[in-house]
Amino acid sequence: MTFRDVKYVIRLKRNVALDQLADEFTPVVPKHFDQNSVIYGEFNYVAKSWSIDRRVLVKSTHQVGEPFFER
Repeated sequence: MTFRDVKYVIRLKRNVALDQLADEFTPVVPKHFDQNSVIYGEFNYVAKSWSIDRRVLVKSTHQVGEPFFER
């Protein structure tokens, strides 16, 4: 991973719009899934109060025995 022109990193508070955009990176866990998994994704997002869009990274994790991926 390279960090070109990264000025800052923040954690965004979850909201409906972000959840909908992140849904494609949170798959349904198949029955009998027996491995821990991590899925990364990214998309651009602009909040009402921002003047420009920003790159958002998504990390979805699944632990063996859990029924869902977590973001």
